[in-house]
Amino acid sequence: MSWWAVGMAVAGLAKSELIDRPAAEKQRKLAAKTQELSPWTGMEAAPVKEADPFGSGLQFGATGAAIGSAKAAAAADKALADRLNTGGSVVGYGKTMEKVPSLDSGLSKENPNFPGSPLRSSWWRR
Repeated sequence: MSWWAVGMAVAGLAKSELIDRPAAEKQRKLAAKTQELSPWTGMEAAPVKEADPFGSGLQFGATGAAIGSAKAAAAADKALADRLNTGGSVVGYGKTMEKVPSLDSGLSKENPNFPGSPLRSSWWRR
């Protein structure tokens, strides 16, 4: 389990207790006052949205797991890019790549299928 998931689950529980529970109490008081005055106002109290510590913890924990997974994948991608950029060989990718071609390696910026495409640098001068 990732530390991101644990940390975010704790943050979800804290949010539920520190933000959602006082908000639910405030809604309960407003609903009670609305019901108390309803014979004269004709208003009906809105339903109270209860605090859900389990749901908040689960939601924040899943978000933390996604963040941790993305950070791990980014670290692996960076390690691979560092190996490719330093000329090291990469095992398991079929061929050994010694160098990553740069954008200025002679590739044309014009799309050959669409000669007047905006990818040309002087397309507007035509």
